[in-house]
Amino acid sequence: DQWGHEHSIHHATSGNLDKRGTGDIWTLTVDEYVAAPFRLRLAYRLYRNPFVMFGLGPIYVFLLKNRFNRKGARKKERMNTYLTNILIVAIVGML
Repeated sequence: DQWGHEHSIHHATSGNLDKRGTGDIWTLTVDEYVAAPFRLRLAYRLYRNPFVMFGLGPIYVFLLKNRFNRKGARKKERMNTYLTNILIVAIVGML
């Protein structure tokens, strides 16, 4: 599945600032933060806010982002996404 794929890449590159990206939480080094324009620093501070990271972030990732297939997804991954979407709709429909 998409999440599993991104999670595997994340664990393979975790802690390596030269390979930031897939499945990672947005991280800036101190030098990058200091050199960033005000708007980027503000966006970074909002993104790193605990309410966003632990409240809105998981909702976005699991209920929105993972509802669409990544480019190049294989058939099994696409079918898994479709099935999960159908089950979410069914569960919400029963509420």
